[in-house]
Amino acid sequence: MFRRPARAALVLFVYAAVAGGITWPLVANITDHLPYTSGGAPMDGLHSAWVLAYQTHALATDPAHFGDANMFHPTRHALFYGQTATGAVPYFALPYLATGNVAVALNVTLLAGLILTATALHVVVLQWTASHGAGFLAGLVFLSTRWVLWSFAPSVPQYALLLYFPFIILLAARPRLSTRATVVLAVLAALQSLMDVVYVAAAVLAPLGLLAVGLVIAGGPRRAKGWRVLAAVTFAAVCIVPIHVGHWAVRVDNPGLGAQTTWPIGQYPLTSLQDLRMGLSPTAIPYLGLMLIVLGALLRARGARSTRSSGTPWAYAAFFAVTGFLMSLKPPGRTDVSPDALDGLLTFDLLRVPLRLGVVGLVALCLLVGLGFAETERAIVGRMGARRGRVVSAALVLLVALGMQREWRLGDSLFFPGMSLPGTYPLQAVSPPEPEVLAMLRTQPGPLLELPVRDGLPGTRGHALAMYRSTYHWHPILNGYDGYWPSGFPERMKLAQRLPDAEALEALHRDTGLRLVLVRTAEIVGAERTKWMAAAMAGGVGHLRLAARGESELLFRVDLP
Repeated sequence: MFRRPARAALVLFVYAAVAGGITWPLVANITDHLPYTSGGAPMDGLHSAWVLAYQTHALATDPAHFGDANMFHPTRHALFYGQTATGAVPYFALPYLATGNVAVALNVTLLAGLILTATALHVVVLQWTASHGAGFLAGLVFLSTRWVLWSFAPSVPQYALLLYFPFIILLAARPRLSTRATVVLAVLAALQSLMDVVYVAAAVLAPLGLLAVGLVIAGGPRRAKGWRVLAAVTFAAVCIVPIHVGHWAVRVDNPGLGAQTTWPIGQYPLTSLQDLRMGLSPTAIPYLGLMLIVLGALLRARGARSTRSSGTPWAYAAFFAVTGFLMSLKPPGRTDVSPDALDGLLTFDLLRVPLRLGVVGLVALCLLVGLGFAETERAIVGRMGARRGRVVSAALVLLVALGMQREWRLGDSLFFPGMSLPGTYPLQAVSPPEPEVLAMLRTQPGPLLELPVRDGLPGTRGHALAMYRSTYHWHPILNGYDGYWPSGFPERMKLAQRLPDAEALEALHRDTGLRLVLVRTAEIVGAERTKWMAAAMAGGVGHLRLAARGESELLFRVDLP
């Protein structure tokens, strides 16, 4: 472990520099940009910012109505129509409450997750091998895996906050578990599971539960450890029950929920080598990392042993790696995993995207890379003098690090060509409502609708943007984007598309109590734009009265009793 605080600070600084370099220019634009690295980023990044900001706001102002989020108005339990990422709230809340800036808070949460998870991997490998080089490469593998900083996690930062996983595996690998260690394991498992009570929780609890059952069946001195692991799993499972209860309430309110989704096909499971090459899987670590695992395992099989490492870390890390990989595969006999197949399950989106279960495999593979490098390092420098050995070890670490970063940027490996990435990290600009409109929103009460709205997947970003912008005023909004939508939502949006039609406005007002309509004029064209601009010039139309006007935004007040 770190015996000097200066070394711990240095390790954090190194990973901060690597994470900042890989995601540059995110740090330079931290106040008004979010990552834009995948097809879902335009919606998912905005949703992640909203869901964490809403939970922070609700806990600070009205915890009694925590589940009744301000989207999908007037729907009950709106928070639970998708992932809540409650475990990430503590990381988001501090920068959000300090700055009031949602983009800053989400970017800090992402970067903190990357830095802390890499550091946790470093610490665990250091504990096992006494090699900082091995620890550094374990952390670097995490930061050099495309799924972490390209495919998915940038828009859903709770999947970067995997910092508890390495310590869970460390404790599980102990020959015995004391009462104190069991309590720590239970707390860590609960904290990690709360990042996502479906996928991450399953990735934590399923391998631990399987391990516990195996130890109990093995009998002898292992049985006591098995029961303790099972107690930790039970505690963590109980901790996530309240979130599952919210999801179950959504299921009760929506008997046909399986069809109420923008994403009718449930997964992109691992089916071919191409999926691994393109970084679509959490377990698609750099090829150099896999080579180190194989080389280290061969050296161990030949009897090369480091002074502080036994076979136990290898066995447990391999168990979690294999279990995580197998869980991430497509269920046997399925051509897809559609929501309609989930009607009988406890949580509506359980296993909808099984690939995400591979996060535990990712963490375990990073640990195995560290162990593999430690074996390789010992085999090469074991008989050298101390000074020369340090130089050679540093050279090996640098060589492997540069190779993995080349794979990250270019997608090239020793055996396969890959898909290169842009030279700079792609970002999307985000902003609150315009000042004139925002000032009026903060004085006018009542439910709000943001226009334009569209049908299907093309319209989801508009809803996500309305949710993001709502964090600056916290009006109930008729807009909404999540894994699923509530009954009646499509019908309300069809009425919204007819505005400023008088009958549509009266129907929306009657159904939702609509009081405000905000029109983003930069996003509409043709006849639709003409009618809204004409309404603004006239000071209103029908029962809509112009309340505020910005450069590209119009705010109307609904003048109905």
